[in-house]
Amino acid sequence: MRNYVPDELKFFSQLLKYSDEDVYGDLKGKAFLVVYIPKQLRYIPFLAKKETTGIKVNRIYVRRNTSVEEANSHEIEEMVKKRVHSTYHDLSSLTLNEHIEQLRCLYGNINKYNNKSYAFTSLAQTFAAQLYTNRKNPHYPAESFDKFIATMIDKKKRRIEGILEVAEQLNFWRN
Repeated sequence: MRNYVPDELKFFSQLLKYSDEDVYGDLKGKAFLVVYIPKQLRYIPFLAKKETTGIKVNRIYVRRNTSVEEANSHEIEEMVKKRVHSTYHDLSSLTLNEHIEQLRCLYGNINKYNNKSYAFTSLAQTFAAQLYTNRKNPHYPAESFDKFIATMIDKKKRRIEGILEVAEQLNFWRN
């Protein structure tokens, strides 16, 4: 099955074989492949990777009672809505307090003041130059740590503002 379905689709399958014993009645001597597909709204709709009997590539199929049919526009629209909702829900599952705690943590990683001591600086540099040489680390990021933390603080602030605006709008509509 892995050749026909996208890699993102998680599923579990089990082959059930019934022996030829009379105990199984109509099931005796038969085999069934049971496939369990858990909800994966974040990745729907899934498209077939390969064509096979009754399934064409890049088509969206849905289960209707006991048959598999091509999805209509309403069903596709519902899938897209579920995907958007699932994705947004995953990204917004933190509470306001958790966002604020993350912001507090970010602030804890940046100094409010840059302290520099100019006394003995040139003397210390002279001694240091005699003891070792500095080589640039090619893997060190171009953006400084402080600049990155400052950028993350700005993003986190905007995120918190967005949450507060959504909460404000919800309260407006409830009144």
